[in-house]
Amino acid sequence: MAFMNDPSSDGLLPDGMTLDDVSMRQAHHILATTRMQLEVAQRTYEAARELMDRKLRSIEDKRDLAISMSDALSAIRPDKARMLYNFGLTSDYAFGQITKADLLALPKIGASTVRDVENAGIQFADVTTLEKNSWLIEVAYDSFIDDSPIAREQAELAAPMTARNLARYGHVRHYRASRLLHAPKELNFFELANAAIQSLGYENNAPHAFFLDGQAWSPAAAYYPGILSEQGFTGVGTTEDTPLTVLKEGQEFLLVFDFADEWHFRCRVKSETFGTPDLEEGIWVANESGWMPRRPGYGPGVAINELGEPGRSGGSRL
Repeated sequence: MAFMNDPSSDGLLPDGMTLDDVSMRQAHHILATTRMQLEVAQRTYEAARELMDRKLRSIEDKRDLAISMSDALSAIRPDKARMLYNFGLTSDYAFGQITKADLLALPKIGASTVRDVENAGIQFADVTTLEKNSWLIEVAYDSFIDDSPIAREQAELAAPMTARNLARYGHVRHYRASRLLHAPKELNFFELANAAIQSLGYENNAPHAFFLDGQAWSPAAAYYPGILSEQGFTGVGTTEDTPLTVLKEGQEFLLVFDFADEWHFRCRVKSETFGTPDLEEGIWVANESGWMPRRPGYGPGVAINELGEPGRSGGSRL
């Protein structure tokens, strides 16, 4: 059944019909059908979550086994061992393919970790031979937001609710948040958007777009999800079909999330780096700082020590 975008019915009326054309019997049918679709979708979602949980447990078991079999990984703190495994240092042989400078360049790795690895009998390479198949991408938010109780209450009532509405009430707070994401180059921008939004503590339930020239709504560098093409949002390509291989080290670009509120996240490719050969780790948080404001109409922003899943640095997949 095709549905028209009728604001008086939230798009539920059959195509070409108005509210006056719909009988009570038809209204009951639409409600019952929608409820069944919702229940099916809920069961499908729960099954998908269970599948994801089983996959995560499988990956963690594989990682723990590899750590136990590696002298280098067994010699360092467990949290750092898990992180280095995610960076592709899955065995003593892999450690022998990188230089000492390579190891020191990774987030949260210092001289003491290098010393522990060397004491485990590892000899670093003079020249790097381990493949650099991933990016380290910084996603940052920096804005002044009115976070007073009155502003929050007004934002809840606003229709449509926008972050800009918060600026009317004079209780301004400076919010800064940054997430350093480890992203395999073979993944796409849709996956990057999902990971970035979740890592900042928000539910990815609104449209997004990337602008690779850093300018919001720039048609020459816009990438939208393919589903938005039906609503007239077309750009250079779709986020699902554009791999992260198009990026370059040092490149800066913009992620816009929720076209009503326009949350802007500045992104920067910090460096090229290593990753697990099979890329099964997906995108994960390598480092993090700061926290986000409450998103109007939703729960409060998530602080870095409350992220849980996703967002624990050193191993969380998104």
